Amino acid sequence: MLKKLYLFLALWGILFSSVNAEIIKDGDKLQLLATIIETKDNIITASGDALLHSPQYYITAQKIIYDKENFTVELFDNVNIIKDGKMITFSDYAFLDFSKDIDKFTPIFLMDNTNNIWINSTQSNKSSDLIKFETSTLSSCDCYDPAWSIGFSSGDYNTTEQWLNTYNATLFINQIPILYTPYFGFSTDETRRSGLLKPTIGYSNIEGFLYAQPIFYAPKLNWDIEYIPQVRTTRGYGHQIGYRLKDSDVSSLEFNTGLFKENNKYFRESSLINQKHYGWDFIYERGEVLSNDNTQDGLLVSLHGLNDIDYINTQAQNNSTLDKKLVESKIKYFYNTDDIYADIDFKYYKDTSKTTDEEHGTTMHELPKIHLHKYSTQTFIDEILYSADIRYSNKTRTKGLKANTTDIFIPFTYSLKLLDDYLNFSFSEQFTLIDIKYGNNPNGYADGKFIENKHILTLSTDLLKAYKDYIHTVNFKTSLTIPNIIKQDGDLYSVTNSTADLDVFPVTKTKKNIGFSLNQSIYDKENVSKIINHKINQSIIYNDDETHKLSDLENELILYYKYGQLSNRILYNHQDKVIINSSTSASFNKDDFTSNIYYSYSKDTSLVSSNSESYTYRDLPDAESVTLQLGYKFNKYYQIAYKEEYDLVTEISKLKEYTFGIDKKCWALNLKLADNLVASATTNDKAIRQNVIYIEFTLKPIITINQTYIQKKREK
Repeated sequence: MLKKLYLFLALWGILFSSVNAEIIKDGDKLQLLATIIETKDNIITASGDALLHSPQYYITAQKIIYDKENFTVELFDNVNIIKDGKMITFSDYAFLDFSKDIDKFTPIFLMDNTNNIWINSTQSNKSSDLIKFETSTLSSCDCYDPAWSIGFSSGDYNTTEQWLNTYNATLFINQIPILYTPYFGFSTDETRRSGLLKPTIGYSNIEGFLYAQPIFYAPKLNWDIEYIPQVRTTRGYGHQIGYRLKDSDVSSLEFNTGLFKENNKYFRESSLINQKHYGWDFIYERGEVLSNDNTQDGLLVSLHGLNDIDYINTQAQNNSTLDKKLVESKIKYFYNTDDIYADIDFKYYKDTSKTTDEEHGTTMHELPKIHLHKYSTQTFIDEILYSADIRYSNKTRTKGLKANTTDIFIPFTYSLKLLDDYLNFSFSEQFTLIDIKYGNNPNGYADGKFIENKHILTLSTDLLKAYKDYIHTVNFKTSLTIPNIIKQDGDLYSVTNSTADLDVFPVTKTKKNIGFSLNQSIYDKENVSKIINHKINQSIIYNDDETHKLSDLENELILYYKYGQLSNRILYNHQDKVIINSSTSASFNKDDFTSNIYYSYSKDTSLVSSNSESYTYRDLPDAESVTLQLGYKFNKYYQIAYKEEYDLVTEISKLKEYTFGIDKKCWALNLKLADNLVASATTNDKAIRQNVIYIEFTLKPIITINQTYIQKKREK
């Protein structure tokens, strides 16, 4: 629109001007065009559709008086000015002093094109980078009958700092006065800068009123600090501070820490374990540590410490993606070339469900875990490829059995095509070595060693056939796996020993099996879009005595339609004749309506050892839930949404969310009601359920008001 305005003004000046004048002052060139131009001494008077333009200005008026000596311009009647392609003003009279950078307008309508804010003022005076306004109105809505506006008796705008101060300001909603304040100031610049950020205001029936005010300090382009004090009138108060540094184009650092102190009464009534909740997060990422043009590498340091889960719950701004139960700290470095990939990984875990030193000591860590991979390479025979994987892990803890484990896996594969490339054949020899050395071993478990090789024969085919309206593709694969145990010594869980102490160091013993898999798809021939995809996997597993049984059947079917898809995946156990896992989802999205429903069912095997034959799936407890999401956008600006996660076994709703949103050109409103369970570190393990009403009201782009109401109750 602005480009069209430039073009219109330029054409307007060319079509209706018969005289022009060129003025040069300190290297700045102004071009003056008008129907009549008169010159007397140093004064140039242009009248009749006058146009004055330069690299910085486009100015139109009915009359322009230019003083060449003082480098000033007076403009009369229907004055329109565009400056730097950003700021547009309309007025009856204007005076511009280019030498002293002084402007005066009576009256003035000013619009900043960078943020769409406009100001209508009876008078403005500009000196250097400060514009002063008298009785004025501002808004970002339509000029006629704006949805919201702020009227003020006086104000000033710093064009360099892009900060506007208003005095005796009143907020109007549809011309109805809503709120008065003696002073209101805000930034019109959305770039990163120091200052106060938008506060968070809330209320909870248990925690009281919440107020958190972020203070942002950004002295340099590559680093900043954010400090957030908060108070919860009934619960307590806290502090957060964060530091960010971009030390190079390929690296960044972030450090956050915080403390929250509970009031004595809240601490006692809530039966909390700790009265103070504190923690810290340190994250550093860097690429190109040791690599060159032909290699890649990278370093990630992600360290986290906290004394309990309420450190996360009480943060004023909780943007954490950490698992609240098991908080992982890790240091990882990888190096990659065309031939090899290697990484080293240190992982340390904090289990927030454990409260004593004795319990914490049982948490397993990996310090370190090393992986080395050799990409597939030809041997002295071109058709034979080999690769290699070596994994080492120091699984350690202070309480309980620990171990150093080494896994080596080397496959050799020979492939060829048969029957005019319709049939693919491959033969693979795979060698696996597992070595386990135990520590903290009062029970005297013998170090374990397991060596196995597998002979694998595979036949597969990929077929495609085109019909009149669709295309059918089929991939069928069958494989025969014959294992051979070369060595098995010591205590190996699920191989030579079934003691529960060893279940954190499992060894998988391959059984002879024949596997079948089918993957087929149907495509629309016209646009090659997928219509149906079907996958099925089934194996026959042989025992040592050559008796056999069917493994769990896996079947997945996805139906694609114009406005979404329907999918189902099941695992079926033939022995117990029961479905042990099933998930179904359906989506429908058309125009402004979106919907998705997800159903999940499974048998809980978490308490059953992997090699146990004493249970049947039909006797295991069920885990069953359904999640529903609905959304609808209507009348262009309005949106409603609903989400629920429901546990069908306990008949408890884990989460309910109701959302209503309005998003218009100059204002927006978001309302959300959420009902969910909250984890907390308490001495009695009582869950807390909360209802949250979240309100966000935005007057674009200057004001965002966040209001949060939280009602909590402790589960009995």
